[in-house]
Amino acid sequence: MHAHLPVLGAVTAAIVFGACTPRPIAPPPTEATTMHAPPLAPASKRDAISGVARDAKAGAVLVLDDGRVIYVAGLSGWPADVVGRRIRGSGTLVVASLLPRATQDESGAWSQGVAGDSAGETWLDDAQWAAEGPDAAPWTVTISDGAGNVTTITQPQGGPVAWRYRPVTPAESSSGVYSGGDPASGTLAPAQVDALWTLVRAARGGPAGQGRAKGTFLVEVASPNGPRAVVVPRSDAADVEAWVRALRAE
Repeated sequence: MHAHLPVLGAVTAAIVFGACTPRPIAPPPTEATTMHAPPLAPASKRDAISGVARDAKAGAVLVLDDGRVIYVAGLSGWPADVVGRRIRGSGTLVVASLLPRATQDESGAWSQGVAGDSAGETWLDDAQWAAEGPDAAPWTVTISDGAGNVTTITQPQGGPVAWRYRPVTPAESSSGVYSGGDPASGTLAPAQVDALWTLVRAARGGPAGQGRAKGTFLVEVASPNGPRAVVVPRSDAADVEAWVRALRAE
């Protein structure tokens, strides 16, 4: 994951669904890594793991709940706004050694390196990953649907997560008759917050600065990580639209 998409990766207030979107990662460097065990799973099956993002001397790692440390192949370090956050990853788990194997020459002297029977590190190869959970408070996510109705979700420092829905009125609509319904507001449960940020981080679309076609969704995020925004095509906004609809139905 590497290039931040104009999605929820750098949260602004427009569904920056992608700033932290899964990104493909190259396999571990062959020069410094000696494979000494076959993959723990066939290439046709992807292993799914979840852990906390940390930086180690040898690269980016995920610390799992059971204490295991998994290196993420091809990633020398996590983006600054990802360190310390929970990450969902998928790929192929393999065991590899960061150091060369020790060898013995004709005189019986051993070279520097690890013993042939030493266990290597576990790597997540061919990895894809995405950050879970919201940015640090305070943050605001603003979702403007294809008709211009706006849903704003706000997490103040130390306060509940609140939302409000501001519909388009007939006087504001181009037809003079369209209405987005009644205004509404409330608070979010933790599960709803997690669902929102899962959508935000998974959103795909174009940068908000390129203009916005009719019917597209605009998702913006503002947080300590910086502002982010993305224009989501109507065809890709079904999950976001369903989330807002379910919120208003409560």
